[in-house]
Amino acid sequence: MRELLLFRHAKSSWDDPRLTDKERPLAARGRRAAAAMARSLAGLALVPDLVLCSGAKRAQQTLDIANAEWSPAPDTRRIDALYGVMDSDYLAIVAGEGGSARRLMLVGHNPAIQETALVLAGSGDPDLIARVARKFPTASVAVLMFDLEDWSAITAGSGRFDAFLQPPRDQE
Repeated sequence: MRELLLFRHAKSSWDDPRLTDKERPLAARGRRAAAAMARSLAGLALVPDLVLCSGAKRAQQTLDIANAEWSPAPDTRRIDALYGVMDSDYLAIVAGEGGSARRLMLVGHNPAIQETALVLAGSGDPDLIARVARKFPTASVAVLMFDLEDWSAITAGSGRFDAFLQPPRDQE
């Protein structure tokens, strides 16, 4: 059994209008939410074996904060292609980069994170799936389970939606 954790980066700052979208850092609220979510994941024994992270600054900072909460920190790879792409690209990245990791995490962006969760969810609690379809807040994590030998066999609808974790409301 394999687990895929889809982690939407934490809340970013819009304070400096000179920065490109890819250069925007986390807001203070985002830093708190990323730490809270990392602690929650650790408490639920959901620390990944491998993390594929977007090259955007806010995604990298989300992962850095999470790694500071996890011991040992998981193997990580920066995947610039996770920035500015669609759900089908996320599936291709999982298939091509996930290898044999038992618990794989993607740290990425909406709408691709949300759409990927919905495309992969072939089964699971319909109410939970409907919640994800309505809104996938920053610093939230969708957890999907797969009966796969390795990630190269992942296909649309092949996952079971297992959990949807959100940071405390004051930190979304």
